[in-house]
Order: sequence, then structure tokens, then C-alpha cells
Amino acid sequence: MGIEKNLSKIKQNPKGVRFKELEGVILAAGFARINIRGSHYVYKKGNKILTVVKPHGGHKHCHWLDVKDVIRILEEG
Repeated sequence: MGIEKNLSKIKQNPKGVRFKELEGVILAAGFARINIRGSHYVYKKGNKILTVVKPHGGHKHCHWLDVKDVIRILEEG
């Protein structure tokens, strides 16, 4: 799938996004993973920095606020 198709799928249901889907969109947008500290994954592209918490403890989906932040930053350009 293309990045636009995955991003539109994520926008339709931000509460049902798995970490691998979200990370795939982030990496396809040109971000590079620069750090992992526990469950916090940090990505960087230019001067933009994204932090996403990987679900743990029985949770399967990323927090919807993390997903909304990713969508906002990716749409900014």
C-alpha cells in the first residue's frame, strides 16, 4: 500500500491503529528512528521530532492522541 492509502486508513479510525502500521507510515514519510527508551520510540526528520509510545501491558493499539499527533505532523509537510 502507498503512504496516502495507509494514512487515510489511519485517519478513519485513529483508535484502532497498531504500532507496526503507525511506524510503517512514519518511516515511509522519511522519518528515521533515532532512539528507543523503553516503550518510547523517537523519530526525526529535519527539525521535526515525533515520539510514539509502543503499546504494552495487554494493549494492542496505540493511544489515539499519539496517532493524531502523527497525522498532524505528516500533513504539515
